[in-house]
Amino acid sequence: MTADWVVQALRLYELLIFIYALSSWFVGNETARAVNRALAVVCEPFVGLIRRILPDQLSGGAGVDLAPLVAMIVLIAAQSIIR
Repeated sequence: MTADWVVQALRLYELLIFIYALSSWFVGNETARAVNRALAVVCEPFVGLIRRILPDQLSGGAGVDLAPLVAMIVLIAAQSIIR
């Protein structure tokens, strides 16, 4: 029963990271910036940790931030292990 709650919490966090990554593309209006700032408070501690671990060469120098994707993969793996 406790494992189900943990898996659901990880799924929610995975969704928040996905929305955080998408919201970074839409910074045109004040509402989008406010949503992005709120999500950054929640997601950036974990995504930032992944970003510090990932080598810059992984993106091929294209300036693409793969940290949210890797963070989501880590959360999916954790869910599989817990189940």
